[in-house]
Order: sequence, then C-alpha cells, then structure tokens
Amino acid sequence: MNEVLTDRIIQYLQLETNYAVIIRGEYGIGKTYYFKHELFPIVKGIEVSSEKDSKFTPILISLFGIKTVEEIQKMIFLELYPILKGKKIKIASDIGKSLLKVYSGIDIDEYISNINTSPKDILNYNKLLLCFDDIDRKSEDLKSTELFGFINNLVENSNTKVIIIANEEILFKEEKNTNNQSYSMLREKVIGVSMNFKTDVEAIFNHIINNKYNNDHDLEYFEYLTENKNFILEIILLNKGNIRNLVFFLENFKIIYKGLVKELEEEKLLLSVKDIVFKTVLSFALPISVEYKMGKINSHSHKDISDLYSGSRFLIEAILAKNSTSNSVKKEQTYIDIYKTKYLGDNQFSNYFFKSIFDFIIGESQFFPKELLKELKTKFNIKEEKFSEAEDIVGKLSQRDFIDMEFKKYKELTLRMLKFVDKGSFALGRYPYLFVLATRMNNVLGFDIEKLSHRFIKGIDKGIPQYNYTENLGVYIKTTNEVKKIIEYCFNLNQKLKNDNFKTEISNLFHLFKTDFKEFLNQTYPLQSQYRYTPIFSLFNFDEFWEVFINLKNSEIIDFATEIENRYNEEISPDIMQEKQFVKKWIKKINHEKEKASELTKFALENILKKLNESLLNFN
Repeated sequence: MNEVLTDRIIQYLQLETNYAVIIRGEYGIGKTYYFKHELFPIVKGIEVSSEKDSKFTPILISLFGIKTVEEIQKMIFLELYPILKGKKIKIASDIGKSLLKVYSGIDIDEYISNINTSPKDILNYNKLLLCFDDIDRKSEDLKSTELFGFINNLVENSNTKVIIIANEEILFKEEKNTNNQSYSMLREKVIGVSMNFKTDVEAIFNHIINNKYNNDHDLEYFEYLTENKNFILEIILLNKGNIRNLVFFLENFKIIYKGLVKELEEEKLLLSVKDIVFKTVLSFALPISVEYKMGKINSHSHKDISDLYSGSRFLIEAILAKNSTSNSVKKEQTYIDIYKTKYLGDNQFSNYFFKSIFDFIIGESQFFPKELLKELKTKFNIKEEKFSEAEDIVGKLSQRDFIDMEFKKYKELTLRMLKFVDKGSFALGRYPYLFVLATRMNNVLGFDIEKLSHRFIKGIDKGIPQYNYTENLGVYIKTTNEVKKIIEYCFNLNQKLKNDNFKTEISNLFHLFKTDFKEFLNQTYPLQSQYRYTPIFSLFNFDEFWEVFINLKNSEIIDFATEIENRYNEEISPDIMQEKQFVKKWIKKINHEKEKASELTKFALENILKKLNESLLNFN
C-alpha cells in the first residue's frame, strides 16, 4: 500500500543515525493501520546492523492523553514485558533497567539471574523501533520540552530508532496560537527526515473486508461490499479517506444488511428489486455513519436531517424559491447545506430518510429489521404484502445495465410505467424520479416535455385517495424546471395530507381527553410522545375543554398538574409557545371558579393553578 514509504523506513533502520523520523498525515487516514499491518511484519525481519543475528522489535505507543514521561516509559515496559517473560532476553540499557525497577518492583539483578539468560542474549534499545503515535494529542500536562528531551535522549544516547506519527498541521497551528516554538525546535534538533503518509483507501478497504468478512459466515456481505466498493470509497474519500469512518460503517452496516436480507427472504418482499432496495439503504446509511462518527450529527439532528431527505427544507428554500438577484448577499452555508451538497445532489437513491437506520447508527436504539421493512413498503408503495407490477417495471428501468436493453424493450417498459403513472399507482414521493426516468438521456424517447408534465400531474391526482401523509416524502432532487413543478406539486399535496391528518388527530385527541383522561395523558405527555412538543391545547376549543376539565376527578386534576409542570418546564419547547394564551385563559377561569368548588376540589384546583402560574414565567 505504501511501498515507497516502507522502503524509506527500511533505509532509516539500516543507517547509523542519531535522529528521529516523522510521518505526517491527518487523523484517521490509516497511519496506525499501516504500521501494524504492513510495516511491522517487515521490520521484524530486518537485521540490526550493529548486532549480529538480531532483528528489530517494533513497538507502537499512543501518546493520547499521556501526562508524564514516566507514563511513556511504563507503556514501553508493558510492550516489552511479554518478550522479557520469554526468558531469553536480558535488559542491558540504563533505560530498560530503570523501567523494571520503577514500574515492576523487580530487583534487576535478581530478575536477570532468574531468567537464565546468557550474556549474548541482550535486548538493547538500539534493537527497538519505537513509534510514537498521537503526539499532537498528548495531555497539556506533559510539557513539549520534556517529551522532546526524552525522544532526543533515545536517539542520541541509546541509538534507538524512533518514528513520530503526527498531524503536523495541528502541531504548527498550536505553536502559532501559543507562541511556543517547541515543535520547531524538535524539527531542528531531533527530526532528521520528514515523510508524508499517503493513504491507499482502496487497498485498506480490500485488506479489511478480506480479513473480516471473507469467510463462510459473512461471505454474502463480503460479496456485497466488493460489488459496491466504488460507491463506498467515493463517500469515504469525500471525507479525507478517514479509515475510522470506514471501519465504523462496515461493522454497523453488517447488522443492517444481514437483518434486512433475512427479513426480505422471510416475507418474499422486494426480492425482484433487491439491488435497488439495498442501494437505497446503503446511500442513506453510509453518509449518516460517516457524519455521526465525525461528531457532526446526533439525536438532536433528527429533524434537520429528516427534513432534508423529505424535501420539506430544500424544496422550499432552495428548489422552489425564486432565484435571488445577482445583487443579493450570498447566504453562508449551514451544515445541512454542506451535507446536501456532499451526499445528495442528483442521486436518485439518496432520497429517503430511514428512522430505523438513523436511530441505530447514532445509538438511540437497536436495529429492528421489521421497522426498516415497513419504511421500505411505504417508499415503494407496497400493498397487500406483495411488490406491485408498477414498481417491478421501475426496478427494471433502474438497473445499472438498463443501457444494454434493446431500444424497443426500453421504450416498451417506459410506456408501461407511464400507464401506471396515469392511474396514480406510485407512492407520492416517487413521481419526480419517474419523470427523470422517462426523460433521461436527453429525452431519448422524444416526449413533449410540457405535455408529459401535465400527464404526470393528472396521474398524481388520480392517486390521491390512496396517498397518506409521509413525514419523509423522499423526493428526487433535480433542478430542471419541469421536475421542479412535479416536486412542488407532490410536496404541496403531501402538506395538505399532513394538515388533514393533523385535524383528524387533534379531533381524536380531544375525544380521548373527554372519554379516557388517563390514556390521554399516556399518549401526550411522555418525553417520547410526538405530542409532547405539539401545541395541541391551542387547537382545542377552550370552552369545550373547560367543560371536560372542571368535571375531572380531583386525583386526575392533581395528575394533570404534575404533567403540566413537566410540559412547561424551564426548557420549554419553542413549538408549544403558542399555548401561552390558552394557559392564561385556563388560569383566569380557575381563579373565577375555584371559590364555588368544594374544599377538596378547591385544593386540587389551587395545586394546578400554582403550576400554571409558574409555567407563565417559563413562557417569558
């Protein structure tokens, strides 16, 4: 993977030197992986020029969080201890003796006599290749001058071969910020050669999947990764080829892949378009894994990412909005803007938010394959537990090898697809993508684009009775004018469905409030409830609400007071600020009516009144 770098390090080992070598590179690009899996096996076979029949012993020490030089010495000893226990090696250097004495409590002379070594069986520090990783992430307690002095002592007095692995850009940046020239001094006095590490992500990818997944148990997953290697590497390389991101993704996606394969085989669903299903899932899971591993997203990012994939954010802000004038100030990109540019664009597979995958990747829950299958059914508009003929046609047109079809067959399939468009047979979010399928390759089938657009809208209307509001509409984001029209039409229709559904939900909630108060609290007040942050009270008719409230049992009013305190706490959600006027009416009505109540009811009313008055402060 890094033959040139390996050759230069071998030359360094074969020379008589009194300096260290630094390997430069950014975090997570495979430096540590290279040392452990490629360089060290070679180093162990290289003879030490000053010691006949002796070979180098490579040791990798991470300085992450290290506070003292003594801690480094202890770590070196712990790496050497298995060798010492082999009873064939004797520590001869002063550094080695001090390590044994300070950190093991072993009397050095007694130790030597007990292991029955001969004078020729000696491990000097000039037989070691010490590799210090994460030097730029050591603790601030460890002064740079102490660390560099220790390294200088190793290379000058103990003739030790030392490699420093670091993100040099960070070290120089720290120098600039602190006006501390210690690293520059190290470069001048201790480091003789500086080498740049160039990661070979493809080679590392091949090595990882061959070692971890090329076995009887994981063979199907291995073959899937091999087949989709180019796409996976493309996303990883968008993020500086970070190998930690890659490893994190591969392990998590293995659970998703195997769970979904099992679910598809058991229910016999979507098997005819298995490739498209997995490409869609992969195109969502991979960016989410990478961004989470880099610390860019978490549980609080759910709404932003969900809105992005559903189109409710960018369909309005970016696609449907009028073009800004040339004189306008360029808007600064948000994180979501950057995410969209990096991962979505015109990729027809990156068009759906899978909550089951998102929650699993960020650690909110375990992975539930059945939940993912439900989401896939919604996306592909599966009815009656079978894959529709309409989606089967789309699947054939979406295959990578569609270009190899006979033109007559390609045209026939496209026209059949449009017949299903005419009937409104697809899920609402599919139509923009279907329009692109029909007109791709510069409209090779020669449709009248404007007439086709009207045909699509007419077909979408035909399907209205079967559509349900979808939180994640999953639109195909492409910026041609005709596609914009269809996106806008689908989006507005979806919003109408949402409003209609919401009115029904509020009506059902109020009915529950009247008929089963305990269940009403169970559905609306837990933290995980979708209504916890929805302004439901501002949508209730207050007079009807009051008639129900004043007839609650005293114990129910007290329970209500507890939940009110939780709902309107100090971290009150901005979404329910609309309920402030409702709360004011509630307070006014209780003050007016409480004197008429019996003593026990009066106590319950005063209890909730106190909570409501305290809540008003949080609204402010």
